[in-house]
Formats: sequence, structure tokens, C-alpha cells
Amino acid sequence: VSDVPIFASFKGTPPTGYQDPRLSLLGSRHIGSPPPESLSVPREEYDRHRVALGVSEGSRDITAAKDFPFEHNLDFLNGVSFSKGCYIGQELTARTHHVGETRKRVVPVSFVTQYGV
Repeated sequence: VSDVPIFASFKGTPPTGYQDPRLSLLGSRHIGSPPPESLSVPREEYDRHRVALGVSEGSRDITAAKDFPFEHNLDFLNGVSFSKGCYIGQELTARTHHVGETRKRVVPVSFVTQYGV
């Protein structure tokens, strides 16, 4: 496996790239070559945008063997399949889905004060 750069773009619709399957507001992904410079953003800006939307990303935000998929909204972000074969944690994930109750979730929150957001 080689290291191939992956770029994200959410400021406009470039002619190349793939729509982020998690959430349309996350824009598109570009594999190998970056999007046009006018649509590029620094990693920090992308992270602020992603966090403001309530989207967790990999081991940076999700603690392995501690967090559950639904706590990070993976059921809403195309991150959990209820039709594919066996995977680790499938029974608990399916049971949580059918019970329809998740006790905690990552959610975006903003506070409005007299001085603005």
C-alpha cells in the first residue's frame, strides 16, 4: 500500500473528485491530486467545518474499543451497514439499531450571546 494524498474541498463544486458519502455539506474528496487552489482550504479550516457539522473522523475523534458507532452518528453518516456480513460489534450495533435508543451522541452545538455566535 502506498501513501496517496487525499484532499477535501467544501467550498464549491469542483469538476473532479468524489462526493463525501457521509454528508453532502462535507463537500468532495480528491485522491492523488489536489482540487483547484481556489477551492482548497487548510486542514484546520476543514476540521472546524467538520466539527461544526457534528462529524467525527477516525481515530482522531473516536476511541477504539470504547466508543460505539451510534455515539458518533455513524448510523446517519453511511458508516454502518445493516445488510452486509459479519463484523466486530455487529450484534450490539444491530440491537441498538432495533431498540432505537442511543444514550449519548456527538452533536453540534452553538451558543448565541448578545455579542453574536
